[in-house]
Amino acid sequence: MTIQVIKLNRPMARSRLSSRASIQVGFIALDWCRPQKMFQGPQGAPVLLDIYDHGEISLRRATRAIRLPARTILRPMPQKAVLITGAAGRIGTALRPLLRPTYRLRLADVRTPSEPGDDFVQADTSDLPAMQAACAGMDAVVHLAGNPNTAATWDELRVSNVDSTYCVFEAARRAGANKVILASTNHVMGFYNLEGAYPIRVDAPIRPDSLYGVSKAFGEALARYYSDAFEMSMICLRIGWFTPRDPTVRGLQSLWISARDLAQVIGLCIETPRRFGIYNATSNNSQGHWDLQATRDELGYAPQDDVSALNLAESGEYREDMPYVEPPAGVLRAQT
Repeated sequence: MTIQVIKLNRPMARSRLSSRASIQVGFIALDWCRPQKMFQGPQGAPVLLDIYDHGEISLRRATRAIRLPARTILRPMPQKAVLITGAAGRIGTALRPLLRPTYRLRLADVRTPSEPGDDFVQADTSDLPAMQAACAGMDAVVHLAGNPNTAATWDELRVSNVDSTYCVFEAARRAGANKVILASTNHVMGFYNLEGAYPIRVDAPIRPDSLYGVSKAFGEALARYYSDAFEMSMICLRIGWFTPRDPTVRGLQSLWISARDLAQVIGLCIETPRRFGIYNATSNNSQGHWDLQATRDELGYAPQDDVSALNLAESGEYREDMPYVEPPAGVLRAQT
């Protein structure tokens, strides 16, 4: 059912729904005594409507009524609630509009997201009580927060990538959110990439190329523990290279994943009944460096994009000497 506010006029007490479910109404109240259904308004904001079994809708002015612009579309509110940590970051910002039609989103970050509308909790992922409160009422958690710097020292990674991952997993367990998707990284397997040992499979022994990769390997091990010890569904995605700009760095193109492919695979992770899994997450890039067979077979992933099919101009962003990673960097920086 889709409800469209097609005209702003005086509030109507009742209006029978047509086959297109269009109504004329200027105000929709948010507090009711009767059974309700939840719809999405502008920017995904929830709107409660009183729907009667015989096909009528009750609309009243009330102290907490809201005014909706003409031609506002109200869509059924998704039932599954998903918390996204690090939601104001690069990946979270791109994913929100793609996941919003399917899931009720709650965002958690130390920074306020650029676009309003979703439920937002300002919280540090290393704060266990704050994260437990953020996880309350959630069906799943997508854990994106963390320090992505491959040259970071252990001191720079310990809280943001190790302690925080434990806090998020434990908060989800305590709050009853029994599904967690961990944004892991290709850098858990980075030395295969450095050596050109393709295709890189998820079942090969880990070979992290940096302390950052080590911190994410810890997250995968912790996810396995929570899956086995507490029967939670813990899914780890070894995400390739996501950029909101054109992927013009040629040395990284085999790692590229588009926003819509990433949203697709995260949605599949949320919906899968599997208790545990580690999966590569790139687009359908013709280089084939990162094996997607398990992602396809076990999750049903069908990536739509291929970096080689994009019409990309040469960019000064690319340099022949631009490294994928400098493996000693995090350790050596700690000595200075």
